[in-house]
Amino acid sequence: MTGSSRNISHKLPPESVEVLCDVALLAIHLDVPFFVVGATARDMIFGALYDIPPSRTTFDIDLALRVADWKQYASLRTALLHTQRYTEDRHHQQRLHHDNGAALDLVPFGPLEAPTGVIAWPPGNDVVMSTSGFEEALASSIEVIVAEDPERTVRVCTPAALAAMKLIAWHDNYPARTKDAQDLLFLMKEYIHAGNQERLYDTAPDILAAAAFSLDVAGPRLLGRDIRRMVHAETREKLLAILTSETADDSQFRLLSDMTRTTLRDDARLEEVLLLLRQLTMGLALP
Repeated sequence: MTGSSRNISHKLPPESVEVLCDVALLAIHLDVPFFVVGATARDMIFGALYDIPPSRTTFDIDLALRVADWKQYASLRTALLHTQRYTEDRHHQQRLHHDNGAALDLVPFGPLEAPTGVIAWPPGNDVVMSTSGFEEALASSIEVIVAEDPERTVRVCTPAALAAMKLIAWHDNYPARTKDAQDLLFLMKEYIHAGNQERLYDTAPDILAAAAFSLDVAGPRLLGRDIRRMVHAETREKLLAILTSETADDSQFRLLSDMTRTTLRDDARLEEVLLLLRQLTMGLALP
């Protein structure tokens, strides 16, 4: 076991392990830092590390690659295709399909962004994607072991980074990203159970007191604080602007609506979720 890396190799689908090992090996040779994002990261952190069942399952593997330019991105993509285990997707430039059935999404970020926080896919630059928060997410990511013989490790974004990226993705692509809103709700509700309950008592008693000793309320507040500590000022201001707009008394409550779309939307349920969102906002806004 390498350092303090957590071993989750026996809790992952073998199809996912195969793909992650392929990318990890090639990324080392091509000097491409990467980390796991999206629903894949959610399942690895909450499901594999803390045995918390995900709100929904996914068969896609989402990876963010920090590359200097599109040539370096293409080199990794081409190397995967040359293994003859992957095929291109006809409709999505970032997606490859493994012959074991797994879908792999490779999202580039870093110096190739133009402007910062945005990528435009060549050759037509007609498909634009936000990468706000990716740099902070990589810097705060944790290392896990996904295979033992030989040992392979990958970096996975933290729940705090994932929450920030989900909120930005939902906002920048509204109304197409309802699942991001539902994932954010899952993160708010389950954050306290992902290794944070004891930490709350030890290092954030003020949050517990402010939440009237309710762990359900304290979790989102702590999540907001952890996001605040992780992101740069510009990203924090973007997140705060989104949350402030979505939780104001005169809001159209688009985020709240997307979060509760698959549940019985009674007034009590809406008030409960709105309370969690406002606690998240307060944690992000206050020291």
